[in-house]
Amino acid sequence: MAVAVLAVSLLPLIGDGMDGGTRASLALMHLAVAAVLIPGLRGRPPGARAGAAER
Repeated sequence: MAVAVLAVSLLPLIGDGMDGGTRASLALMHLAVAAVLIPGLRGRPPGARAGAAER
């Protein structure tokens, strides 16, 4: 699901109205945010204890 949202968020970069540098910087920012959010939104693996993060 998160990868599909990332793909949809990149669709506006296909259109006109931006030069190549702007398009590249926006694409890199989208990928950087996705690299942080996608693993973070996965949640804990099954069987992980709630208190494991408190150590």
